[in-house]
Amino acid sequence: MNRRTVLATIGIGSMTAGCLRLESGSDPNTPSTDASIELSIEHSFDIDTEDMWYDGTNYYYSGGNNVGALIPGEIRWEQEVENISGGRAFATKDSTTIFGFKPPNAGSGEGAAEFRAYNSAAGDPLWQYRAPEDGVHTHPRGAAIIGDTVAVGSNRYGSDFDANPLITGIDAESGSVQWETELGSIGAKYLSGLWVYDDLICVGQAGSGVALLDPATGDIEKHYDSLRTSTTGSTVEGDRFFAASNGALTTYDLSDGSENWIGGIEGRSRIEPLIDSTLAIVGTGSGGVFAFDRASGTLQWDGSVGGQINAITSSNDHIWVTSEEGGLVGFTRGDGTVIHRSARDIQDMVYGDDRLVFGADETHIATLS
Repeated sequence: MNRRTVLATIGIGSMTAGCLRLESGSDPNTPSTDASIELSIEHSFDIDTEDMWYDGTNYYYSGGNNVGALIPGEIRWEQEVENISGGRAFATKDSTTIFGFKPPNAGSGEGAAEFRAYNSAAGDPLWQYRAPEDGVHTHPRGAAIIGDTVAVGSNRYGSDFDANPLITGIDAESGSVQWETELGSIGAKYLSGLWVYDDLICVGQAGSGVALLDPATGDIEKHYDSLRTSTTGSTVEGDRFFAASNGALTTYDLSDGSENWIGGIEGRSRIEPLIDSTLAIVGTGSGGVFAFDRASGTLQWDGSVGGQINAITSSNDHIWVTSEEGGLVGFTRGDGTVIHRSARDIQDMVYGDDRLVFGADETHIATLS
């Protein structure tokens, strides 16, 4: 599971029907001659999408001034979000869905990260939380839901400031703050994400390890300072922490922090690795794709697409990769043979319910044929 398929496992404006255009037929972009699989577009939506996630029912999206949820054939709900933009924070569980947002001037240290909760089925706004407006907590960087607690993380990127990432525990129903835990005390500068592990909140810290927090109090139960990752390249699946850094994908056992296996990659991962039932797949900023056996770390195959990889997802038999220059590329799961190429501008994508859903200036739901 990666950041696009989350079971981690709030609103302004009225619900809109959106602008829906239904289409059928083949992929409007002609695949190259090595392609053996095409995309049949079921539905297209006039939706600006930057980030997507799938929870088994809804295809959630964030982009432009909106967040919302799709199901095949319709926009299930949509809410307008003004003067802020999406960030790398999302969680959904039961009836609650959390999106994280950054202010327009986050890069200059102005404003504060903001998190909003919505009803997962209807999109009704539930509550919102704003991090301290202190110039240090401008970026949302992770969210997780465990029991009645929503944990959200915020920090700032850059230099020449006092880094002190903040994890905030929020009551999932009322939105009231239950606790705050600052991670500067254990040397953390940047967060790489939040997940749930063994009834604890797992917090990745770029370059400074992993912390496991008690969801009731925010107390640090364990800190593994040897687990190394970049600011974007990590995720949790089962009892393992998968950490992609410059030149390697390393897996660790979260029960004791021990290294499980390490696999070499060329370059640095700019997105979280994709972990599914059998493979651990890394995409790099230079367009490299590396597929490892999830259990042993043996490299199964590697490939290359043009430019920085924006997203990776997997269907039953294939791995799908989109990049800034290479469009959409499909690989066979077993040996990495290319079975699809199309020149598409895709910011993010997910696979679920036998459909590939992808978006940028428009968002499309497609089946494979």
